[in-house]
Amino acid sequence: MHLTIDGKILTEWEEKKALDYIFEDISQRKFEERFGKKKTKGKGGRKADPNKEIREDYIRFYYSQYTRNDVGEQTKADASRFIHKKLEIKKPKDWQGNIYAPETIRKFLKKIK
Repeated sequence: MHLTIDGKILTEWEEKKALDYIFEDISQRKFEERFGKKKTKGKGGRKADPNKEIREDYIRFYYSQYTRNDVGEQTKADASRFIHKKLEIKKPKDWQGNIYAPETIRKFLKKIK
């Protein structure tokens, strides 16, 4: 593509200078408003289960109790068994449904630092 001014073909350097001059007045903001619209991603899908949060809070609480007792080798597998036994003995009133299996508790504990 060659730009011409009054029938005179411009050199590559002059073309760039002419294009810069043409687009000088276009502000970046107006350009983005016109061409750069993006859809904002909203939070879709189902809402989180509030009972799941309650369960995870109890697991965190029992895990903190377990880590306070210095028993030597403390693994998350042992902690999950300890938490499962505690929940079987005394299930909280606001815990709905069945108690998590030790494997499920262990998966949750892996997410905790």
